[in-house]
Amino acid sequence: MAVLRIEGGELALHLSAAEKVGAVHGDLRVPLAAVSRVEVLEDAHEPADHGIKVGTRIAAVLPDTPRGLRIVLDGSFYYEWIGAAGS
Repeated sequence: MAVLRIEGGELALHLSAAEKVGAVHGDLRVPLAAVSRVEVLEDAHEPADHGIKVGTRIAAVLPDTPRGLRIVLDGSFYYEWIGAAGS
């Protein structure tokens, strides 16, 4: 399961080995200053399933975990990170 951590002045997205294979990249980092908004989503599947353009959004949503977070970024390669909320 993906894990978000604040490390120094950055927001770090740590992926499991399986997630790294599926995403075809490793862990991600952005400066905290790039985070413009964080939203709690009651159903993270809808935004993860619609409108994804390669290279602009990262989505890690599990079938059995509907709730999640949307992290909107400004000035980063990715404009959104969407993920399932941990239990």
